[in-house]
Amino acid sequence: MKFVNFYKELNRVGLAVLTYTIAAAGRVIHSADRLPPDPSYGFFEESHNSNLSVIFRTEGGYLDVPRRLLSELVILFPIRYTAFIGTGLWVLLCVLSALAVMFLVLRVGYSFLIALVSGLLVVLPPSASESQVGNQSVVKWFLLLLLIFALSLPPKKQINVSVLVPLLVVVGISNPVTFLVFGSFVILLLIRREKLLIPRNKLIILAFLFGFVIEFVAWKSTGVGVHKYDDSVYQLWSGAGAFWYYNFLTPILTCLVVLLLKIQRFKFPKPSVLIVNLACYGLVVWIGTYYLGGIADRYMVVPQVLSFVVFLLYLIENIRAIKKSQILLCGIYACVAIIALVYWYEASWFLSSGPRWSEEIDRKVFECTNGSIESVIVEQFMGNFEITCRDLLSRT
Repeated sequence: MKFVNFYKELNRVGLAVLTYTIAAAGRVIHSADRLPPDPSYGFFEESHNSNLSVIFRTEGGYLDVPRRLLSELVILFPIRYTAFIGTGLWVLLCVLSALAVMFLVLRVGYSFLIALVSGLLVVLPPSASESQVGNQSVVKWFLLLLLIFALSLPPKKQINVSVLVPLLVVVGISNPVTFLVFGSFVILLLIRREKLLIPRNKLIILAFLFGFVIEFVAWKSTGVGVHKYDDSVYQLWSGAGAFWYYNFLTPILTCLVVLLLKIQRFKFPKPSVLIVNLACYGLVVWIGTYYLGGIADRYMVVPQVLSFVVFLLYLIENIRAIKKSQILLCGIYACVAIIALVYWYEASWFLSSGPRWSEEIDRKVFECTNGSIESVIVEQFMGNFEITCRDLLSRT
């Protein structure tokens, strides 16, 4: 009997891995052999020209250790395959993050199908198509998302603190907005009048503070201001298309509505603890990143995934208690979301334009080996860079 159950679970995991891999790979089918304009090749060049201590170098005013570690992994391969390896790492991050979310949703007690779809929503957020699809540099956002799910579990379903604390530290030294998650964590404890300084919460708070102090010291040493980008935009501009309106507004509206349903005066079924927690984290992250960086697709992805999962879980929990008129509203929301998932599925022109990386490297290797030149310009859609023929040939 145990063998049969193990075989069944193994099949489920295999199905999930296959589903997530196909969904992620499909998003990069036209951009797999191109480097994302941000960070382009310069980020890998730093790893090539520095020792391992480069993983602690700040970028844009903050530490991002996991991102630097992935860069170290990419440069182990010939330069011709840099784009393919980077894209492959993004697919791997997608699959692993989706699996983690699936297992956490299963842990709470939802069915395998609902958990599978919840994980799939990690792979498919429409807002990611603008600049994050195929970009291994977004590892910090995957980690932040996993941290939020781990902290959102109901009391009797919480994961062991020995797993949670290392995750907190890693996220803390990779993403400066982790303090927003900490703020949400404290707010939720205070609202529920739970004891703040029980042993488990003490360890969580200390791990938060440890990561925050390291990131804060690194940030102060750079002299960068609170607002990272001087050209941040805080209002939807004239001509902003459906992409920006939908992906910017949907997460906050969804999370806000779900939180309002906790108020007794609304004649809707009340959301569960997990749903309220996810909505709270989504709302705070959306507001905090908007204040710090304005309207940017990189800040939309985590709140959007949370809002989609919140909607899905709420609908599944309360489908029998929802009135017909309310079901109509939910149906409209779901239909629009599905259209968005399909329409903005593949990587945008921003990620799929320009020469293919491997072909461009082949051309430059040919120029170096068949001409008396010292350096070449490797062209991309954005982020052209110069490299000496000696360096280029040594990395092929």
